[in-house]
Amino acid sequence: MYSVHFYPEKESWVENMLTAWHETQQKLGIPLYIGEFGDVATRSIMETSMTRFNEYGWPWTIATYKNVQNVLPEAGVWCAALYGFRGEWVKVNLYEDTEVELTAAFGRYQVGNFGIYQDWAGLLQTYGAP
Repeated sequence: MYSVHFYPEKESWVENMLTAWHETQQKLGIPLYIGEFGDVATRSIMETSMTRFNEYGWPWTIATYKNVQNVLPEAGVWCAALYGFRGEWVKVNLYEDTEVELTAAFGRYQVGNFGIYQDWAGLLQTYGAP
């Protein structure tokens, strides 16, 4: 089995790359697994990608389950994450911040500070495994 990562930045890349991979897969007679995909993309790119993965019978995994950088689907930009940080994210400097500052910043990783991206959750329910 071959595993690939797929991070398309343009809609045209989805069709072109996935068609080429599918043709190669068929020619070599090997299974293909999309080890991770998405990262930051548009909703359309995500939908087209998952449609093709399913059409070609490829199992897939999203790139990450959480987003801590406030890249929000509501803004039209997608981070392939089911959970996102709600609130202002504090960037840390491991070399200059004090122990107290670092502890406070990393303490914000608590589950209660994250919320589900409902739109992304809906896509996973639509295109994910039954």
